Amino acid sequence: MSENLSYSIGSPDAETEFLATAERIAKEKRLGTDPVKNVDGSGKPLPGSALEILERLRQKTLDSEALLSQPVGEWHIRGLIKQGQFGLLGGKWKSGKTLAAIHAAKSIQLGIPWAPPSQKDGKPFGEVTKPGNVLYIASEGGGALRNRVDAWQRYHDPEGHLAAASPYKIYWFLERVNLLSAEHVEALKKFATEREIVFLVVDTLSSSISGADARGGNPENDNALMTALSENAASIAAHIGGSGFFVCHPPKGDVDGTRGAGALEASARFKLNVGEKPGGGRCVSLAFNNEASVENVETFFTIHAVEVGKDEQGEPITAPVYKPNTGEYAGHTSPQNLSGLRSIASYLDKEGQIDRATIKEALELAGLKKSGRTALNRLISDGWMEGVGVKKKNGSFDMYRLTTAGRKKVGLTNIIFTPGESRLSLAERKPAEASE
Repeated sequence: MSENLSYSIGSPDAETEFLATAERIAKEKRLGTDPVKNVDGSGKPLPGSALEILERLRQKTLDSEALLSQPVGEWHIRGLIKQGQFGLLGGKWKSGKTLAAIHAAKSIQLGIPWAPPSQKDGKPFGEVTKPGNVLYIASEGGGALRNRVDAWQRYHDPEGHLAAASPYKIYWFLERVNLLSAEHVEALKKFATEREIVFLVVDTLSSSISGADARGGNPENDNALMTALSENAASIAAHIGGSGFFVCHPPKGDVDGTRGAGALEASARFKLNVGEKPGGGRCVSLAFNNEASVENVETFFTIHAVEVGKDEQGEPITAPVYKPNTGEYAGHTSPQNLSGLRSIASYLDKEGQIDRATIKEALELAGLKKSGRTALNRLISDGWMEGVGVKKKNGSFDMYRLTTAGRKKVGLTNIIFTPGESRLSLAERKPAEASE
């Protein structure tokens, strides 16, 4: 049934009513809606809010076939966080929450796992499947953050090769952003788009929403506010196609958990706990992930002190750093091992690979005949080389190649190996000058 736009000349208000009806119909047409369909059971037009959700239902409702055609949720940090998820990282006071948060941010930036491969099984913990730029919001201000980031770099990347091999950055914002504010959320989305952010850390949750409750209470204890906060955070994660978490304070008293209303944990997509284990040691464990059936996921770490400078009296200034118990990402390369790495690079075949027998020959020429195997293992553990193909029972490979960091170390970053290129000397390749 369509609307009648005719009117009687005898009615004094008819022309006014006609023009109002015509304007409404024109507006509905501009919105892409049908005025006949957009009425309730009594024939009255639906209000604007109802029209909005009605159109979303019409446009976005999926049938089973369309639902099953959606992509399967992928891990961002394997076994811990999936892409598009926003959650919590909590723990007791002084447990190492901020150190773990910095470590997670560096892992995403550099594309390294949360923990290096262990000697026990040779597998890393928490592999990063989508490295990228990170936004770290330190709502409580810089404080000791500068020294802690400096300590991380000095300990885990002393020669800078991890940073040199990564095109991504961490952006540090040392002010509060209120994620209960629609304006702040939209600003965050805009910035994240401009800087291609894939991971967001908000440290801490409480400082980021301070004063958000107009009634003067603690917003962390308000279920409605915490639900809204989680929804806003989830919208940011969906917008950036990445993930992130709030760093959360513990409840009062010496207990585990996250301070605040129950809706906070109920609305979070995942939660990571940082704490001490019975008998000593520290641990990051996955309390839950709502989109994955994972159990007993944990990794152990210690807090290591690193000197980051001297005070006015010449006394050392130290800062703590997160140190995985499984090993190191990369240590300093000795002159002997660096010489071996350069020699190995000169023997790379047409595909940039080298077999184990040729590695032995290269290391002998570098003067590492007696410690060739040790040198090779060190080059692998430092991240300069990696095995290719299937690992043998003894843990070795038939073929090896330089990693991106290893190629950069010896000046082969811009070399593309072609079929006509084989065993050229480093001099013939004209690499950039490698520096210590």
